[in-house]
Amino acid sequence: MESQNKSVAFQWIVPSVVLMVVVLIMLFDFSSKSSKEASELVYKDLISKTENYADNLCTELRQMHSVAAPMAELLKRNGVADTKYVQQILEITAQCSEAHQVLYCDLEGNGYNENGEKIAIGDKTFFETVLTQTDCPYVFAGAQDDIPQQDCIVAATKVEGEKEQGYLLLFYSTHEFANVLSASDADASGQLMLLDTEGKVLALSGFGKTTKVGMNIIDQVAERGPESSRIIKNRLKNGTRGTTEVLIGDNTRILSYAPFGINGWEMMMSVSRSY
Repeated sequence: MESQNKSVAFQWIVPSVVLMVVVLIMLFDFSSKSSKEASELVYKDLISKTENYADNLCTELRQMHSVAAPMAELLKRNGVADTKYVQQILEITAQCSEAHQVLYCDLEGNGYNENGEKIAIGDKTFFETVLTQTDCPYVFAGAQDDIPQQDCIVAATKVEGEKEQGYLLLFYSTHEFANVLSASDADASGQLMLLDTEGKVLALSGFGKTTKVGMNIIDQVAERGPESSRIIKNRLKNGTRGTTEVLIGDNTRILSYAPFGINGWEMMMSVSRSY
């Protein structure tokens, strides 16, 4: 009788144990899938936000350039001999755009700003780039160039008349960009960066202190993750969007990036892993 009871108990216990194991496996598999799906949703959300930031800034710069086009046409038609007239055109251009500063100069870099002050930028690095860059009207001007007195993105429009040849230059201050993340839901360490094709940080927004303007994000990541650095370098080079989890210092960060649409530059967002 006792042997029979044990046999019956065994018949019940074994299926129950098997069922519990199956349930645990299913729960683990479900948990893993849920975690993976949640991570994918976060990554997609970060990429989407990064793309939106890129589109917004790109739109501002293109609107600024669109303001310059008719003003350059007026300078072409009426000439630049009358400095008061030129100053008026520059003042109107500044008022109708997001430009921090507006200049007109000849091909030697000599001209005036919107305040009527004489300027000479022929020896400035950014102006040399303006003269040689024909495929895109935007260049970066660092504060060390003195003329903008702060980091700027310059929108250059050529003025080509019968007698006059020069440039109408509008400077967009990256200080404006610095406030972009202040009203967002990014974490306290979140940073938004505008990168050139080499990974150099041209502009920065956010409260985090992980990365600073002028630093190279590729080199920074390479210190703790050479492979991650190579991935980011290739993706920046190819102008692709995506996310990469990296170690910067002792902190794990998620970097999301998207093409900026100008000069092959890239917009990148950096948030903590716990985002």
